Amino acid sequence: MHLRERLNIPDGAFVLEIGGGGDPHPRSSVLVDKFPYADGERQRGGDPLAVGARALIQADGSRLPFRDRQFDYVIASHVIEHVPAPDVFAFVRELQRVAPRGYIEAPSVVYERLRSIPEHLWFSHLDGGVVHLAARGQLDAWASLTEPLFADVGFRADVRRLAELFFVGMEWEETLSVEVHDSLDQLVATIPTEWATTAICEGNAREQARDLNSGRFRRAVRASLPPVLARRLHAAARRVDRPDAARPVNDAVRSGIVSWRSLVVCPACRGELTEVSAHLRCRTCQREYEVNSQDVPCLLPVQNALQF
Repeated sequence: MHLRERLNIPDGAFVLEIGGGGDPHPRSSVLVDKFPYADGERQRGGDPLAVGARALIQADGSRLPFRDRQFDYVIASHVIEHVPAPDVFAFVRELQRVAPRGYIEAPSVVYERLRSIPEHLWFSHLDGGVVHLAARGQLDAWASLTEPLFADVGFRADVRRLAELFFVGMEWEETLSVEVHDSLDQLVATIPTEWATTAICEGNAREQARDLNSGRFRRAVRASLPPVLARRLHAAARRVDRPDAARPVNDAVRSGIVSWRSLVVCPACRGELTEVSAHLRCRTCQREYEVNSQDVPCLLPVQNALQF
């Protein structure tokens, strides 16, 4: 997740994260991943899965195994670009079904035009509660010429500095919709002409704020201020340096008390599940789902289940 500072997660919220990969948000209480093992590192760009004390559930984001409004907040960062066309509308509906508000993030059009990532199926832009998508189709042949940029340390630093240009993030509340465009040109036509300039200015402003809060400069300024103002400057600097520190890790995550057994229902009919040996059986439709040796339930349709 590249734009963490945009999240306004309520204190004490019960947070679901879909596709947290190797860098889940520290406020996440429960993780869902469709590819936690066999195919996961390719989908995550080579990163190992990070779970910690959270409950991990193998499931499809377009068929979530949870009750309506079971969570306070849902995060789907760098997932929508992986969702196949037949499922993208269901995926967005499911986000709204399980939580009243959340956050979604994806690579920007600028980023996608510079990279050749076969797992990315869409160009995307997020604005005003709308997820704008255009199918990628065949990858640009010339993208192979720009791909080496991402192996350069200096360029990667620029990507982090200008995160608002290379990634798009959007918080939503109650309403989230999808608009699929017929072409990339149609999608780009929905993006304000000043978007790139604004994104660059935001990135530079954030970098300057970090420079101003750097150690030596910060100490010199604090030494010249009255104690009360110096303490306020120190607190503000910590929030800039560590944007997640302003909101503590959810107590459930810290204690590890969240159990998937108290959360899940059948993803097909949302019936109650009964545990039978190493299986879960739906009391309503009688479908069965496996629980692997690491105590991770596989709540995918049988034909999509992975071998552990």
